Amino acid sequence: MTNEERVRAYWDRVWSRGQVEYATEFYTPTFRQNGAEVDALEFAEGARSWRAKFEDFEASIERLFVLDDGIATQVTYRGRHTGDFVRVPATGKDVEATGLDVFLFEDGRCVEHLHEADHYTMFMQLGAPPTPEAAG
Repeated sequence: MTNEERVRAYWDRVWSRGQVEYATEFYTPTFRQNGAEVDALEFAEGARSWRAKFEDFEASIERLFVLDDGIATQVTYRGRHTGDFVRVPATGKDVEATGLDVFLFEDGRCVEHLHEADHYTMFMQLGAPPTPEAAG
């Protein structure tokens, strides 16, 4: 399987189909995400928790770029907000937000993941704009 195929499977299996256990095959047991060390099992549970807040959650690849040692993607996330966040109860609203990701690989597994998502737009769609109090 190529790194491109791995990334396509990651977005489809983990995020669109909810097969979060695939994250433990995709990532090394410990990997770096945005500079922090992350345990792949904990990441999988975090993905399960995030997806549980949205009905029909999916991630669609809009653009994919093959790099020397990795893959970059632009994705669009969609779903209906049916689970509570700490400060935002379920709204039943449909949301759509974008994300940019860079995955770096060694020996067929992701060792580093740079991730940015437009949570601001998502929370605006939920009628819950971020406030300075929420950041603290």
